[in-house]
Amino acid sequence: MSYRNLVRMSASALILAGILIVADWLLVVARIGIRRDQTMVVGYTGSILLIFGLMGLYGCQIKASGLAGFLGFILAILSNCFTLAQPWLLVSEEWLVLFKWLGILTAITGVSGYILLAIGTWRAGMLPRWSAVVWAVGYTISSLSRMVVMPGTSINPLITIGRLLWIAGLMWAAIGMFSVKFEPALAPEKAD
Repeated sequence: MSYRNLVRMSASALILAGILIVADWLLVVARIGIRRDQTMVVGYTGSILLIFGLMGLYGCQIKASGLAGFLGFILAILSNCFTLAQPWLLVSEEWLVLFKWLGILTAITGVSGYILLAIGTWRAGMLPRWSAVVWAVGYTISSLSRMVVMPGTSINPLITIGRLLWIAGLMWAAIGMFSVKFEPALAPEKAD
């Protein structure tokens, strides 16, 4: 499989991840009688595809994104892994303290990761630069909005707006990945 096809598959995974993550949020918000443990499959699948999408997003600009891009990639992946681990801790009440700490770690690694990855993407200039700003701002708004309690509402609109911006920015970058002109990070040496 060629490097270009691998990046395109990763871009497709990122787009599909965005669709599934938004679908999961809609199923939670709509409360149409489906139990949360049944809808979690949609969110889990989206989160796993997001990891593969982020690999391609970073992989197509690995040379040009520098240290900020590398650290951002690692922290964003780590944040997503923390997100995947959270529901498993709800098995017993003894784990609720760890669940809260894991949520804080998710926010810290996610905000710093997506901001650093956005800086690396902006610096590389290979993907739409403003998509990086949109995803970084969206994730930051979503994470920081969890600390804001809005009386009288069960849904915090700031979290929803932040999440939609985050996903829109990532999907915009994924669309840009289809047209990127790049060479693999490690080009094979030609035999004489």
